[in-house]
Amino acid sequence: MTHTINLEDTPLNMDVFRLASVEAFNSFIDKPKKLDTPCEFFRKNKLSSFRYKILEQGDVRLSVISPSGSEHYAIQRNFALAYIKLVRSYYSKKFDLNHEKRTNATC
Repeated sequence: MTHTINLEDTPLNMDVFRLASVEAFNSFIDKPKKLDTPCEFFRKNKLSSFRYKILEQGDVRLSVISPSGSEHYAIQRNFALAYIKLVRSYYSKKFDLNHEKRTNATC
């Protein structure tokens, strides 16, 4: 969220940095939504496969196969970080695909 501060009409003694810090604080007040558990995520999206593998470097590769047959995966240091990255990338790709379908349908 970006706010523009007009400095031309304000008095010279206005503390711009204080105003900016208040705006920044207000944008962090909303709590982020909790992620679904792996089981809820699996059931809600009707996934056909949920796999994880520990790679040679010690990283974790977590992957799912969507109902359309495409694979989504994430590689991170541990299972929790890989799961967070996987969920975010899955929903962002899912949203992008739905957005593309809507825009193509209106053309």
